[in-house]
Amino acid sequence: MRILVVGLGSMGRRRLRNLTHLGGQELAGLELLDARREEVGREAGIPVFGSLEEALGWSPDALVISTPPDQHAPYALAAAEAGLHFFTEASVVTSGMEDVIEAARGRDIVAAPSCTMRFHPACATLRRLIGEGAIGTPLAFTHHVGQYLPDWHPWEDYRTFYVARRETGAAREIVPFELNWLSDLFGPVT
Repeated sequence: MRILVVGLGSMGRRRLRNLTHLGGQELAGLELLDARREEVGREAGIPVFGSLEEALGWSPDALVISTPPDQHAPYALAAAEAGLHFFTEASVVTSGMEDVIEAARGRDIVAAPSCTMRFHPACATLRRLIGEGAIGTPLAFTHHVGQYLPDWHPWEDYRTFYVARRETGAAREIVPFELNWLSDLFGPVT
């Protein structure tokens, strides 16, 4: 399988490492920033393209979309319209997603948003224990989460990338990530 990783920032690089570890596929990247594109191409030893058109010319079978959240929809839409499988990082930006869903509907493709925490070993253990009734029937659950933004990208000022913008901010991103696995375990919030 030929997989194009779109966006080669911290998550795109993580996805490249994961896919390289799994093996069995050809990888390429798409990155709009010249310096990052050159650096990742050199480090990973893969072809890295500067435009979507150029990257689609490489004939990928699937896209892994690891751009900032407000840029997921255009790449997902392009993938769906081209009949390509795609995975996107979890997103809190809904603009354009109805078009993506409509374009993917009825096609023989996998269109998958990330829900990584559902598969974490701790969540799997909790799911098993709840399913077995080991703790009775859960009636309520309290959860606290916190993040220190300078740790997200220690190499850059957090105020300069998407976590500092109102539309894509860190709190707006983390709450749905947490609600995803919590709702999977305990059901919808009431």
